[in-house]
Amino acid sequence: MRGVRLHSRFHPAEPPFSAKRLRPTSAITRKNFLLRCKFSGVAGVGPKGINGLSQEAIDAAIAEATRVGFAVVRQFKPDAGTSAVASRFGRVIDIPRILNAPRIPTVQTLEPTMAEHSSLNRYSGHFGHGVFPLHTDLAHWHRPPRFFLLRCISGHSAVQTYVVPRRRIVEDVGEKVVSRAVCRPRRSRPQTPLCPAPIQFRENGIDGIRWDTVFLEPINACARELAERITAPGYVEEIASRVILENPGDVLLVDNWQALHGRGTVPEDATHRRIERAYIRLGD
Repeated sequence: MRGVRLHSRFHPAEPPFSAKRLRPTSAITRKNFLLRCKFSGVAGVGPKGINGLSQEAIDAAIAEATRVGFAVVRQFKPDAGTSAVASRFGRVIDIPRILNAPRIPTVQTLEPTMAEHSSLNRYSGHFGHGVFPLHTDLAHWHRPPRFFLLRCISGHSAVQTYVVPRRRIVEDVGEKVVSRAVCRPRRSRPQTPLCPAPIQFRENGIDGIRWDTVFLEPINACARELAERITAPGYVEEIASRVILENPGDVLLVDNWQALHGRGTVPEDATHRRIERAYIRLGD
């Protein structure tokens, strides 16, 4: 049991839990210790030291992400490849095969890019080094991937990732508005048929939410009300938790159905920031 520590380097707007650093005692088993560490986002170091996590700790992180929308794991195998790390949490989704787009890698690299050097099918093409608004990854899919992880390759303490659980949005906007909101993908080609989609959906008994300011368009009053609230000045600062991916190996695991996420401004001295992303499927 010696050497088991949990690290928390995220910054909630209104910390809902105690963020104390706890140490297990002989009266507390490691399993109970992990479950009793009450902070939003499990971050852990297993008994093998800073580069390894037990399967129990990984399962605890997955459970936390499922419960509150995200979990943080610090400095997990910084020298390993992101695909190998992602496979510890679940099966890595073969995005290029699904999209029939071999040029899209299974693990994508996210780096700050000025708008003029990017394209409009990427967030950087719209926002450059500025704030990325809250969104769901691949929100225009019939069912967006359930989980993805962001893994720090080269980080910076001044760049924040915002995460807002679905339940906070529902509490803020109202269940009636969210359940009735309908959107559709923004048309990229005039001849492409578009199907409306509910912003809130349900699959296998699990409620999910989707939103994307850039790639989805609200088409009824409830969706417009939701969009106006989510994009209102100061909204992110009001309710979002803030995660800093600073050290190599830092991992943010996101339940893409249960949380929206965004990125803060990238200052000039943080343009070296490099994050890798992989989508994963659990239970296979």
